[in-house]
Amino acid sequence: IGGLVMPLMQAIDAFFVPMRLQDSGLSVARATELFGQLTGMAGSLINLPAIITTSLAVSLVPAVSEAMALKKTWQVERRILASGRLAFLLCLPATAGLGLLATPISILLYDIPEVGIPLRYLSPSVLFLGLYQTTAGALQGLNHASVPVINLTIGLIIKSFLNYILTAIPALNIKGAAIASVVAFFIAFILNYLVLKFKFGIRFNLLRTTTIPLVATGLMLVITKYVYEVLFSAISNSLATLVAIIIGAVVYFFVLLMLGGLSEEDLLVIPGIGRKMATVLKKLTILR
Repeated sequence: IGGLVMPLMQAIDAFFVPMRLQDSGLSVARATELFGQLTGMAGSLINLPAIITTSLAVSLVPAVSEAMALKKTWQVERRILASGRLAFLLCLPATAGLGLLATPISILLYDIPEVGIPLRYLSPSVLFLGLYQTTAGALQGLNHASVPVINLTIGLIIKSFLNYILTAIPALNIKGAAIASVVAFFIAFILNYLVLKFKFGIRFNLLRTTTIPLVATGLMLVITKYVYEVLFSAISNSLATLVAIIIGAVVYFFVLLMLGGLSEEDLLVIPGIGRKMATVLKKLTILR
């Protein structure tokens, strides 16, 4: 049932968005074009980071279930908190990077600068979708699989309402549909988190979870923007964008390590390569 909610969300977009774009004064052809930019182009980029958080959520289910079966409640909490923290560490820079370089990335991939408009407004979905998936995996492991479905359905209902209202506003049009998606995933995540907090007593340490990643992301954005602007005037947009993204990722990872924002426990949550990464970084004495 949970797997049906996302396709249903896309179907509601297909029903409401083109219709309400036309109600805002756009032609059928223009409304269809903007809808394609939102779902087929910007939406595809938003779903890429979700591949990682999906694997985190899937691996979290048996890990939490095992700890629950062994009555190791402390281990349940540690695994859920570590997964949530890692999802935040991965999704925050992706959100910021897509927002900052929305237009250059759109030119690089699609050669359509206009795609950057919905992409910029849709970029926070990366963070909230990632956190939703992680908290959903935690709730499934805690034998409350129906809760994430209900919460995402609530988000879907709110999204439908906002789609209808915001997309028809001429000043917003396709941006309104993007905002509706962001709000839907945010609501679904918050509801999941409230269940974890009040029913199971699992609370994220916001200071530890967010402060260092925010500092690292801020430095990443400054350097990424500077590198892109310097290179753009000397080379093509494509090369400038690629180099800026790579340097930005390196800066974020380095600052995160130097400030102690990434621990061995965080890496061990990553399926497959997490343990190898932790071993290498410990040998280099840069992992706390």
